[in-house]
This record gives sequence, structure tokens and C-alpha cells, in this order.
Amino acid sequence: EPWIAGPIIGPIDDSKMITTKTVGLTARGIEHVFDGWIVLPANYRQGADLMAAPPLTIRANSWGTIAARLVQSQVARNGRLPIVYGSLIEDGNRYVRNYDTWNLANNGLWKRLTELQALNEDGDVPGPDMSFRPEMAGAVDLRWRMLWGTSRQSSLPQDWVPVIDLTSAQGPVAGWSSIVAWEPATRVYAVGAGQESGQLVSMSDRRELLGLGMIPREHVMPDTSNDDWPLLQRRADSRAAHLSRPVVQLTVTLDARHQATRLGGWMPGHIA
Repeated sequence: EPWIAGPIIGPIDDSKMITTKTVGLTARGIEHVFDGWIVLPANYRQGADLMAAPPLTIRANSWGTIAARLVQSQVARNGRLPIVYGSLIEDGNRYVRNYDTWNLANNGLWKRLTELQALNEDGDVPGPDMSFRPEMAGAVDLRWRMLWGTSRQSSLPQDWVPVIDLTSAQGPVAGWSSIVAWEPATRVYAVGAGQESGQLVSMSDRRELLGLGMIPREHVMPDTSNDDWPLLQRRADSRAAHLSRPVVQLTVTLDARHQATRLGGWMPGHIA
């Protein structure tokens, strides 16, 4: 049986991970649980007609609150997962998401949360950062605290910003590498719900990039569960904005004993 201690650690099934001095454990985060949860408005009896069941509809004034309400609804349905919610709840009707019960293949909870992070609010504010942070709840109990970006600040709040100097021999960096994680595009097509000539399609064009010397390049993003054209257009605009800027991805190995990057002093999602 797997057990929970912040990361989710399964049974040891590889004899090579065990020596006379050490035991190697492979751990995954809470996304491993959410990968196995399907977004539904309720639990249905065997034989129920999911095609006729109503969708799960969530409304809020920020995408982060929609993410929190989405997690709340599925924890209430499945239970047995200790999660508390630590960011501002912004209820309202500014944004709405419908999750159809028949769309099981696309309704994985982690997939839907990742989808919300990729959105842009009003076309220029990035989708919300999210984090599930393990913490103690009493002397022996563990739980996760869910945090998310709000309509005013898409990034997560933090008390301090670690400064990581890649050039200092005395700093906390043990090694680093970089890659350019970018596939540029000057035009993006978002393909929504429907079939053949009745399929919903939106397009976002970044003509200003051609004036900067970029070679025309087109990109198609599928979103076949989406039947909301304004939302589809915002997603196309968001992807076009993302693909118009180069992204350099750094992989850094840090010394957890160093004061600047002490273990427990920073969390995934923090800005450095």
C-alpha cells in the first residue's frame, strides 16, 4: 500500500534499489493521485446514463478560484485526501468552466488544473500558479495546503526571493545546464468542439513578428472539449503570446546545506 508523506511513495519493487546500507524510494507528488481522478459533478450508480447527466459548472472571478473549487468538488466526491486551501477565494461570475460528464477521456483532474494554468485572463495576465505544499496538522497528521494565484497576482506569495548566482564559486550552485524550450509561431489556430465543417476554430495572428524578421510559422492547438468560442479565442491568444517569446529553461543543482538555498526555505512555484 502506498503511504503519504508529502510525496506519494509506492512499494519498493526493484531489488537494485536496496543495498546493505541504503534503500532507494521513488516518490511522486499529488499529481499522481489527481491523474487518477476524473472530474464529475457526482458519483453515479452502475448503468447510469452519463450522456444525459448535467455538466459540472464552476464560476468565479479568477481562474485560481476555479481551480480551488474544482479540487474541492472532487475531494468532496472522492474523499480521503487532507487538503486545506490557503489563498484568496474570489467567487463571482467573471469566468465560467463547464466540465461535461461524457468527456471522460479529457476530464482528468490534473489535466484540467494544468489547462487552467495555461490560460490568460483577459489575454494579458498569465494563468495562475498553483502549489500543493505538505505540512504537519498536529503532532502526527500530514496534509497539503493548496495555494494559487489570484486575479491581482498570478504568482504565489513568498516571504523572500532566493538569489542564485551561477557564476560564484562560493555560492550554492553545484551545477547547471540550459536549453531553449521554444517553438516559435507567428499564427496560432485553436481547434474546439465539433466535427468537420462544423468544428469551432479560432485564430490569433502576431503579424508584428514578421516585421521583426521572423519567418512565418503556424501552430495548431487542439481543445476539442471546448465549445465556448470566446474562451477558445483567449486560449489562442495566450498560446500565440507564449510562442512569440523565447524561453530559456535552466536546470540548477543546489546545495541544500547552503544558507541561501536551505532546505525548506523555498518551495516549488517560488520565484528566484
